[in-house]
Amino acid sequence: MRKFLLMLLVVLAMPALAQNDYQFRIATFMSEDGFETQNYQYSDVLGTDLKGIHEIDLLEEIECIDSLVYDENGNITSLVTYQLLDGQWLKVCWVDYTYNEMGLRATRTNYNDFNDGWGPQLGGVYYYTYNENGQLIQRDLDFAGCMYEKATYSYKDNGQLEAELLMINPFTGVYQNSGLTEYYYDENGYLTESLIYSWDGATWSLETSFIQTYDEAGNCVETKTATASGSVQEKKVYKYNDKVSADKIFHYANPEDDFPSLPQMKNMLESFEYYAMDQTSGSLVYVIDYLFLYDVIGEEEPEDPDTTSVNNISVNTRIYPNPTTDYVMIESEEVDFVEVLDICGRELFATEVRETLAIDMKEYEAGVYFVRLHSNGSTSVQKIVKN
Repeated sequence: MRKFLLMLLVVLAMPALAQNDYQFRIATFMSEDGFETQNYQYSDVLGTDLKGIHEIDLLEEIECIDSLVYDENGNITSLVTYQLLDGQWLKVCWVDYTYNEMGLRATRTNYNDFNDGWGPQLGGVYYYTYNENGQLIQRDLDFAGCMYEKATYSYKDNGQLEAELLMINPFTGVYQNSGLTEYYYDENGYLTESLIYSWDGATWSLETSFIQTYDEAGNCVETKTATASGSVQEKKVYKYNDKVSADKIFHYANPEDDFPSLPQMKNMLESFEYYAMDQTSGSLVYVIDYLFLYDVIGEEEPEDPDTTSVNNISVNTRIYPNPTTDYVMIESEEVDFVEVLDICGRELFATEVRETLAIDMKEYEAGVYFVRLHSNGSTSVQKIVKN
């Protein structure tokens, strides 16, 4: 189970907790069919103090809550995972972090508790070393009392990450080559390709390539994962709202790279199409759309729908009030069909729309719901909170 794995890290800068000038915050990440959802929980209904992520995966039958703990500087000091097992919420694993005088991660220690009566078990401790410019140059893993793994990082003269070399010590006292990743950029400095090699004992062999392309604004519009032969195994095609700048959005901390990793963006990310290799036909096929839903910070009912409309909801569509206690009004010249889904993606209500629709939610329990809008073959989803 992935929550129990000893995970490698991408060292990320941790955002401060201050609201700054953000106008939006990510509220939900979900598959269009509702089988996978992650709801982001904030301590303040108007702020950006992210306290936890509630994940439900109906396909893998996993329900977890990842709880985030911060220090006074806004650094995440602990990430605790609770999992619903046999009807009980159990603390199954957690990670503790420390930071150096530059505010950069110094150590990362993870623990697992398999609830087998033995209590918490130490998984390993990572140590991070930086140069005077604050660049990560080495990461060491102490596992079971042995310095089991070492990663070293090299950079170009302009500061761009050039390569990562991974070596392991299989309890022999001698490090051996294990993996190598090389990074390549375009003339704008955008990362375009990552080449991942494995060591066969004598030479490096290309295993996987990760390719990214961008639009003129600098948004990553496509990522592809390919084999050494060039066969594409996965592809994501990203869609953006060019009316909203990315600097107006609070982007959540992602210390374990465990939540959806956001691509480089200059505008608001709305969704991505996911494609995967069909092993039967040997071709890449479309699987599903994944959606990012946002809260408007500081406004219960947006005054200017042209600037606050998100997730492809037309500027001629209004959904209000949100949060609600009884009714949700939908006013639209384009939407022709509406569904209401619960947090697990189950359909509760569906009807056609004739410009105006009042959805009675008085009998619904307090919580999070989704309104799915259909218009001329396209689909949008908005989160609704019932108080």
